[in-house]
Amino acid sequence: MCGSQVCTVICQVFKQRYMHLATPDEIASNHEIFAQRRRFDCIRAACDGTHTPFYPLDASKAEDYKNYKGWHSLLTLAFVNGAY
Repeated sequence: MCGSQVCTVICQVFKQRYMHLATPDEIASNHEIFAQRRRFDCIRAACDGTHTPFYPLDASKAEDYKNYKGWHSLLTLAFVNGAY
């Protein structure tokens, strides 16, 4: 499976439940959670990421997935509220 196929599957599986634009009410709620639980009163969401090891089966595309440390990976990002 190549990187674009992996991304397509992730979007199909997670998009409806987790990947949407926050409503004004969700933004206000996230702001309140960060202010109360984390003592950050100006944050609405947090982002974190990691490199997930990945080596494409098509060797001609391998260089497209080489990260700055020299190994092959996909960048995985998560956006969370103050309660994770």
